[in-house]
Amino acid sequence: MRDILPARHFPRFTPGLVALIAMLFTFALAACYESDPVKSLALSPDGSRAASVTAGGVLNILDLRTPGTPIVQYSNQVKGSVGWSPESRQLAFVEQFPRQPAGLWAIDPALQRPNAALLSDVSWKSDPGWLSDGRIVFRSDRGEDQVSVWALDPVAHRIEKLLAAETDITRLWAAPGGDSLVYQTTGPDGANLWLWRPGAKPFQMTSGQRHYSPADQMVSIPADGRGVAFVARGEREPRVFWFDARKMAVRDELVLERVPDGIAALTKGRVAVAMGTDLRIWRPGHPLLHRNLIVSRFEGLPLALPQRQSDGGVTLVVNQSILLSARNAGRLERGVMHVDGIEEMLLLARARVEAGNPDAARSLLDRLWKDTADSSKRYMIAVARGRLERSQQHWGAAQSWLTRAIEIVAPGSPEAQAAELERLCVGAFDQHSSSQLAAGLKDLDAAAASTELARWLAAGKGNSRLKIWLAVGGDVRAERDERAAAGLEMISRDDGWTSHSLAGLQLLLDGEFEPLLEATHQRQTDRMNKLLLEPSMQLALMRALESKNEGGPSHEELSQTILMQMVRRGDTAGARRFVQNDLSRPTPLNGYPAIFSQFVGLDETEPQTYRVVRDVLLAPDVADRLYGRLEDPRERLLMRMSQVKSALIDARAVPAQGWLRDCQSILNQLPVEENGDNLQELARQLFLLDLFEAKLNEQRGRWNEALVSYKRALELIGRIPNEWDALSYEIAASVGLIEMGRGDADLLASFVRLLRSVGDPVLSPIRQPAAIMTALENFDQFERSAGGEAWIRPWIAYGRGLCYSQLDWPAQALYHLTIARRLNPPPALMQRILLEESAVRDGIGQHAMAARLLEGIVRSRVAEPVRAGAMLAQLQAETASGAQIAPLDRAGKLIQKYGLEPRWRRWLWNQLGGDAI
Repeated sequence: MRDILPARHFPRFTPGLVALIAMLFTFALAACYESDPVKSLALSPDGSRAASVTAGGVLNILDLRTPGTPIVQYSNQVKGSVGWSPESRQLAFVEQFPRQPAGLWAIDPALQRPNAALLSDVSWKSDPGWLSDGRIVFRSDRGEDQVSVWALDPVAHRIEKLLAAETDITRLWAAPGGDSLVYQTTGPDGANLWLWRPGAKPFQMTSGQRHYSPADQMVSIPADGRGVAFVARGEREPRVFWFDARKMAVRDELVLERVPDGIAALTKGRVAVAMGTDLRIWRPGHPLLHRNLIVSRFEGLPLALPQRQSDGGVTLVVNQSILLSARNAGRLERGVMHVDGIEEMLLLARARVEAGNPDAARSLLDRLWKDTADSSKRYMIAVARGRLERSQQHWGAAQSWLTRAIEIVAPGSPEAQAAELERLCVGAFDQHSSSQLAAGLKDLDAAAASTELARWLAAGKGNSRLKIWLAVGGDVRAERDERAAAGLEMISRDDGWTSHSLAGLQLLLDGEFEPLLEATHQRQTDRMNKLLLEPSMQLALMRALESKNEGGPSHEELSQTILMQMVRRGDTAGARRFVQNDLSRPTPLNGYPAIFSQFVGLDETEPQTYRVVRDVLLAPDVADRLYGRLEDPRERLLMRMSQVKSALIDARAVPAQGWLRDCQSILNQLPVEENGDNLQELARQLFLLDLFEAKLNEQRGRWNEALVSYKRALELIGRIPNEWDALSYEIAASVGLIEMGRGDADLLASFVRLLRSVGDPVLSPIRQPAAIMTALENFDQFERSAGGEAWIRPWIAYGRGLCYSQLDWPAQALYHLTIARRLNPPPALMQRILLEESAVRDGIGQHAMAARLLEGIVRSRVAEPVRAGAMLAQLQAETASGAQIAPLDRAGKLIQKYGLEPRWRRWLWNQLGGDAI
């Protein structure tokens, strides 16, 4: 859907132009268009071209030598960064289409793209660059268990490993001149940078900084090769360092108030640092020569990804999909803006909502309207102009431009319908006008008139409360939440929530009052959540809950909405009173068993559900009354299981044991039904009870009893194939830990407490970074006090890897998991390490290595659910890498080679979409 249009060049950023594009933030783009911001940018060494890669994988090349030269799209499936050859003639990049091998390409942008990649296989590849001898360097696994640097001679087609480290090389940067490489590794103390030159040993430029995320590392090498600028963020404040390549030492550092948005090593020993809307120029070694260039005409326009200044003097800074270039970094605000299409103009302008001039914005839109012939683009311009006029309360002009938008597209199309409904809403809601509403309804075509919003507005004509509803709609559209909530509370108080009003409430909650809202579902949800936090809104909803009229939200939906929003606002006391009032009614309960089902389910519990259950439904002044109202034994079982789980999370063993006995008693009374769904549900409940019993014994230090319960839970999983996800791995790992450590009960108890401090993965995993960072510090203390016990060392390394995995810091996670794997762990721990490492590698695109790790589980002697789950994940990873396109055939070969019980074989076949066997 994203057309590549000629780049629009504006020779100077005049105040008028900046103001023109600023107000566009207030419009909505067509819902089909989504932002695809630039994620990496590479300037050729001679400054003649710029190559950008967007978040969606689109590679664009812009010729900077001649204004007006179009942006050329060379690929839409590029992974990671790209690299220019030292003479600026060729560009190397990695391209991988879904379920196809990754290809390493080298192209001359002035010529046609070659017919084939230089290297195409299932190995993962990233960060291509060049050496001065014409070889292409890149990171890859290439059949190994770690990532190294490889070199390819594109003429002789010879490939060799160039650099390796103890574990993965996590980033790679090639100097513009091709005379050196900078690469990054992760060690026990964090990330390190190394400088390598042909014929010399790698030189360590940095010492690791604790708890540092490699994903945030910023490195830039200038065209003149004087040194390396890099950003480090550790326990202290962030700072930019300058490494002098001649003296082979860090020469200077610049302390910053926050992590920058990007850096660029310029020529003549200068460094540009992007900090929000500022571009700072720093000259290392000269503390007085530090300038802060404020691009004042771009207030509200944050800069990112600045590129080095070449010998030719070109500097580039990217914002979203816009490139700003200048011959000198200090003259950026007078530079050239390269815009890839109308969409990017609007996306850029959205960042300028607080700055701008509506008259200038109209002039720009008029110019775009005049210069654009494409109907889809003209539709977007007309809609944008209509939204601008609406923001200025020029209702007639807004409706006129929306009419133009309607006339451009096909009658009855989704685009026409959205614009027609928006035009209707301008008259009805923004103007609060019954006459405008009547005229708007008359002008609707059949498709728009048949929508629920149009039918609801039509049915409201003559309703005494319609004026209030129109005002509420206007307040909602203008985000005046307090006024909108007060209006709804008035309707609920005076109107008694008729069927018409309940239907309007449903439309409002669904976001239908904003037909052209350019947003994701999540944004609409967040927008409604803000309104729902208003106390007046919750009063209105509670009155709606008491209504017996049809046409609006269900009682269960309203009840859960009120409850969740009260807790979200922090009003747990009010939420408890609401539940108590609900329990005093003779009507059926509103969805509480469903909330308990979510809480005790095998999936991770959402934070809101977690708080509602623990702070409200299981509170002492609510729980007993609620349990007494539950007549169905299945619902009582769900509540008791929720109480057990909550008590185990809080390490309250005594009440957990009592409620666990109640669960077992209720379960024994349930009739056993023979259909598959009920058997699966019964299996899950039996499994959870065994698991809860294991956790209870674990907390009490009854290791033998815990071992029996864990094994019983694992055996039950094995007898009933299902999507148990990682539960089987977690239980098998717990079994292995207890078997390994029960001879040293005190050390085992201490380690289990530490491991569970970041959340029990099968009870309540914790995702808060602060808690995980504290756990990492505790792992350090535990290791110092463990007395050098050999059996615990792989478990400690695994625990650290798990913490970093939860922090989404893949480089550190992989380092510690690799170390754990090399410490000769017991089989149960090894399979858990391999599972976690494969998940991390699969998440960063290293599918082939993930598949190899998973096959290590498949060929080992482990429980069937573990092997079957690993085999499925292996097949999925192999498919993603392009290694095979027939997963069923491959599954048959794996089963023949390693074996699999018939029941799990049938489950695997079903997961792959095969016929029953």
